[in-house]
Amino acid sequence: MNTKLYKRLLCYYGISMAVLTVLRLVFIGVHHKAGLCFPDILKALGIGILIDSSVMSCCIVACFLLGLLVSLFAEKAGKKALTISLTIALLLVTAINVVDLFYYAYYNTRLSYNLVSYFFENFGENFKMLWASFPLFWIILGIIVMLCLAWLLVERLFKDAKIKEKWTAIPATLLTFVVLSFLYYGPPFWRLTTFSTEVMLNQAASNGAYTLAKSYSVMRNSHRDLYPFEEQKVLSEMAQNVDFICSANETPMASMTPTMRKFNQPAKPEAPKNIVIIISESFSATLTGVVGQDERSYAPYFDSICKEGVLFTHCFSNGPRTQHGIVSTLSAFPSVLGSSLIRRRETNAFYTLADALRPEGYETNFIHGGDVNYDDMRDYLCQGNFQRIYGIEDFESWRFKNDWGVCDEDLFDFAFQKISEATQPHLTVILTMSNHMPFDIPPYFSETHPEVTEFKESKASYYYSEYAFGTFIDKMKTLPDYDNTLILRLADHGEVYSQADHQFRLFHIPALLLNGSRRDTVFDAVCSQMDFVPTLLWEIGYEGAFPCIGRNLFDDDYEPFATMNTYDNVHYWMQNGKVVAWNMMNDQAACYRMNDQFLLEPSEQPYEPELSNMKSYLAFLSFIYQKGLYNTTANDVQKN
Repeated sequence: MNTKLYKRLLCYYGISMAVLTVLRLVFIGVHHKAGLCFPDILKALGIGILIDSSVMSCCIVACFLLGLLVSLFAEKAGKKALTISLTIALLLVTAINVVDLFYYAYYNTRLSYNLVSYFFENFGENFKMLWASFPLFWIILGIIVMLCLAWLLVERLFKDAKIKEKWTAIPATLLTFVVLSFLYYGPPFWRLTTFSTEVMLNQAASNGAYTLAKSYSVMRNSHRDLYPFEEQKVLSEMAQNVDFICSANETPMASMTPTMRKFNQPAKPEAPKNIVIIISESFSATLTGVVGQDERSYAPYFDSICKEGVLFTHCFSNGPRTQHGIVSTLSAFPSVLGSSLIRRRETNAFYTLADALRPEGYETNFIHGGDVNYDDMRDYLCQGNFQRIYGIEDFESWRFKNDWGVCDEDLFDFAFQKISEATQPHLTVILTMSNHMPFDIPPYFSETHPEVTEFKESKASYYYSEYAFGTFIDKMKTLPDYDNTLILRLADHGEVYSQADHQFRLFHIPALLLNGSRRDTVFDAVCSQMDFVPTLLWEIGYEGAFPCIGRNLFDDDYEPFATMNTYDNVHYWMQNGKVVAWNMMNDQAACYRMNDQFLLEPSEQPYEPELSNMKSYLAFLSFIYQKGLYNTTANDVQKN
């Protein structure tokens, strides 16, 4: 038997396991917090060893078979193929786990395929952002050093080993590492890595390469199936879900779209109302004064004008990214199915608020200070009946600009100019960007507002973005038709990543509606982004039909409800005073209650009805989307 090669492979396995164990200890050491249970730490290390063994054994088997195959034609080439592939495998697995050390500090999770794919879709801009926000130079330098060390190690290990000295080595090598890849037999690994109530320990127990590969598998299945459903079951529960969405003040319409309906008695205003929707980047409720839990308010202007309209204190985003917020807000369809609704088929016919308003004589505008092509926004807006879409290329000058685009002051000045020039009723959607990593603010603002020098960068940019918003509203108040302009401000998502909040505060956002039928009102019922399109349509007395999944918040029979989806396909369902969390990957569920600080506390209440409602609702959404039943065009809406 070729014991030399066999022993060298075992030595390679042992070294790689030692490296990964050290990295796991570093992960726990860097991200630990007081109160961790020592037995749980040991359990995380033990589970980690099982997963690491599986990952490295699979790598060794694959590299060995590759080298063996090549050696059939040339032994030296086969050995070279073995050493090169082993080097690459060790480098990739190690590098991914090193990157996770930094990534977890920001996002409270390990790398996923979703985010890797997002990064490469706009490589230039995302690379600049990472360069400004992370020690990318040192990470790249470290990876280069690791590559050199890995190559030297593998070369030295296999210097005098022959890949096919004796054929008896093949079954022994394969059997050994197949066994090492199955040290554990039972439920899938991802179930093992949900053993603790501490998110950090669950993440530490996993392996970055495994997590990345598994997230790709989940994403592929999600792209193909969205939420898996049985069509007959969805049809049998169709009436239940439609009744849940439609209110007593609405009349269902005969249509292929199950949720198509009209208001029974819309109150038509004397003059058509303008609509301005401001989607603020990462406008978390936590940092406001009227809703927040921080030591101070970073949104003084927002706090001061809440009594002029309706403040929504329990509003939630439906997803964790900007594109999710845009779809949920403008299409009234909760963006909770997989990674991206607007990139899948049927994108070229997906209902938006502009579909309803443009046939009514409205100008429909979308204004952004950055790249409107990012995340396929332009395609989505174009098919959604937005006439004019303004991006960074439309700004002839600016006060301040970074890699993401112009600052919010420049954006709001541009938007105010377009609004003041409007000669007919208009829908104007404004997407801000200043409060985004790397949290750059104009230098002159720091000089005129020295208090920001004492803030963290993320809070300083939040404070600056709020200042720009206040300046914009003050200008809007000078327009003669200000009182006839509905202004909705909300966020694409929040910006709080904490081990204690189960990613939940990420979704808590403030919302404010100015110049509507209600003033000086606090709306404290649970709601989400998808509910504002039907609410706005009610406010303007819309008489046409609409297919919104969201509901009019001002209906007398409105039932508090929200649903959200995390990066990791954990679905939240808020109903009947409960928050049910369901992990789509391992089919595990838990029930919580939301306390006064908008944090989740474990609840012993039974939650089976809510969990059943959630799964039925997600299947219903997937059915509508896959069958193209939410693709009603403006003409179809008017015809109905």
